[in-house]
Amino acid sequence: MPTPASTLPCRAMSCAALALALCAGAAHAQWSTDPAVNLTLSDRPGEQNQAKVRPTPDGGCWVSWYDNADGGYDVFVQKLDAAGNPQLALNGVLVRDLGFSSTQDYDLKVDSQGNAVLAFRDDRTVPGTTQITAQKVSPLGELLWGPTGVTASTGTGADRNNPKCAVLPGDIVVVGWGGGSPSAISLRAIDADGTPRGAVPTVFPDLAATVRPIQMSDMQAADDGVIVLGVRCSGSNCVTSNKHLYAQKYGVADDTITPLWDRDPNNAIPGEHVIVFDGTSIQTGTFPSFIPDGAGGAAFAWYETGGSRRAYVQRLSAEGAEHFPHNGTPVLITSNLSISAGFDFDTQSESFFVAVKTSNATQTQWDVRASRVNADGSRPWGDGGVVLSPLQAVQSSFERGVRDDAGGMVAVWIENSGNPSRIRSARVAADGSTPWGADPIDACTVSSTKARLDATLGALGNTIAVWGDARADANNIVAQSILPDGSLGPPGSGPSCPADFDGSGTVDPDDLADYVACYFSSPPCDRADFDGSGTADPDDLSDFIAGFFLGC
Repeated sequence: MPTPASTLPCRAMSCAALALALCAGAAHAQWSTDPAVNLTLSDRPGEQNQAKVRPTPDGGCWVSWYDNADGGYDVFVQKLDAAGNPQLALNGVLVRDLGFSSTQDYDLKVDSQGNAVLAFRDDRTVPGTTQITAQKVSPLGELLWGPTGVTASTGTGADRNNPKCAVLPGDIVVVGWGGGSPSAISLRAIDADGTPRGAVPTVFPDLAATVRPIQMSDMQAADDGVIVLGVRCSGSNCVTSNKHLYAQKYGVADDTITPLWDRDPNNAIPGEHVIVFDGTSIQTGTFPSFIPDGAGGAAFAWYETGGSRRAYVQRLSAEGAEHFPHNGTPVLITSNLSISAGFDFDTQSESFFVAVKTSNATQTQWDVRASRVNADGSRPWGDGGVVLSPLQAVQSSFERGVRDDAGGMVAVWIENSGNPSRIRSARVAADGSTPWGADPIDACTVSSTKARLDATLGALGNTIAVWGDARADANNIVAQSILPDGSLGPPGSGPSCPADFDGSGTVDPDDLADYVACYFSSPPCDRADFDGSGTADPDDLSDFIAGFFLGC
């Protein structure tokens, strides 16, 4: 049952607004306070997998996934409010009925109106071919671009893989994918009302002197265009050859999409991708994501499978210039091997927050570490980072680093002990301490096999995690809200006070200083919007100060 409104603290909304948010959808389940229960979003028969989560300004989130209950991996979504109450139909809303017997990656974004925007492979629009479809879903579950969505691709001959999307100003959507022969990156802009621009997609083949296969890895909005990260093979065989990371920024104007970066201005063919990494190789089958840096550029993280076996970060400016030395700067310097790099980027401090799985030389023992890398390349938490889970013969997976707004981070991961496994989490404060204690907390203790964890920072300061969970004889989609003090449940439900801005467990002058710095930064950081209005204004400042001096 929801917490009574009279006991709710004023966190990132006013008390009245938060009370309404927590009471909305009270007939449904909400964020669980029990790691043995969690919030199940889909428990249909068969397999549900590849869950993604994106925050919404109201403190809730969109969650999407593939569902194979009816044969063929179909695309579903669910909208959660701030308290974790599902706002749409039980087990989510069907976005597209597909016939694929296996899955590739897809994408989920949120536009300025709070709508979910998705891009995915589609084998039903033109039978016998694979097309790329985009769809927009309202918070009420309406399919705003029609029952079958918008087909971004054209023709029938080319392979199309790993589609991504980005939302530009004016809610223009750009959809991109890899594939073709020779392989290329294809882009298509779609207006907010679902009208595709141009008669066909714009195709960008590899422009290097020796053409090699390139596939879409990730795409994000930047200024009035998009930045694309591609995985490019160094040889014609992508299984046996090294795989490198290439990036390009594209301007989008009317029907024209134009490459803006060129790593060699003297090149006879302009628009050749900027090389993010061409050292050894990234792992076969991995497609790293990246994060906009808030200044028209992008922040990247990855790990290598050769050489010193380290994880690296790099940042490209709005003009495509490298911030760190070529091939990036190490996340950790340790004799252990780094074999993951789940990260977040803080646009205010320009710092990376990275969760890394490392192993001994023989890869028989593993640990989980957290590292912060500052804009000057320094590692304030030490070259070896902060060890969150000790070296042991239990391997973790899907390590995710989620920044907070106080200079620290929350790490979430699947701890695998064969079968079953559990979801674990730990927090590192700005000074490198672990305020939740020496041991990680359990976000899920259900005895089951888990896969494909995703996590994000919610608008109310909680970390929202989603994953596939093989419980009750089905692969369910499960979610959990982790609060800044290490408790579980809806924001405002735990023992912490919202005026405890840094999550230290006590309200002290540091909290006031942190909030004021957040409020007066340019632009204000997300949590400065204390009343959830969408902008940080004097009402937010007064609400926080009232909470600080008058108590929770």
